[in-house]
Amino acid sequence: MHLHPDTFVLDSEDCAVVVLDPDQLSAHVQVGDQIVDLPAEANRAVRTMLAALATGSAVHVIRADDELTAQQAADLLDVGRSDVVRLIDRGVLRTIPTTGRRLLSAHDVLDYRQRRAARLAALGELTVPDEELGLSY
Repeated sequence: MHLHPDTFVLDSEDCAVVVLDPDQLSAHVQVGDQIVDLPAEANRAVRTMLAALATGSAVHVIRADDELTAQQAADLLDVGRSDVVRLIDRGVLRTIPTTGRRLLSAHDVLDYRQRRAARLAALGELTVPDEELGLSY
C-alpha cells in the first residue's frame, strides 16, 4: 500500500488511516472502504494531536463526559491542584456529587479553560494600543 507523506495509519488491524491535506487544511479518516471528512473542530484536534506526537510529546484524549479528579483538572488547566480546589470552593467549577473524592465534569473544565483563554486574549488586546505607544507595564 502506497501512503501519502501526510498519511498516518492509526490501527493496522482495522486499517484506520488519517489523511491530512496540507493544501486544504482538511483531514479524512478511512476505515476499510469508508472515508469520512472530519469536521473543522475535529480536524484541528487531529492536527494538534499528530503534531504533538511527531515531536515526542505525550497526548491524552479526554471525552467531554469523562469525570476528572482535581489533579487531572489541574493538569488540564496547567495550574496547581490547590488552584482547582479554590475554583471549586468559589463555585467557578462544580463537582459531581460522589462520596469521597471531588470529581469534575471534563466538559465543565474544558469550558472553563476556553472561557479563561478568551479572557486572557481580551486582556492581551487591551495592551496593544499601549504597546504601540511604547508604554510597558
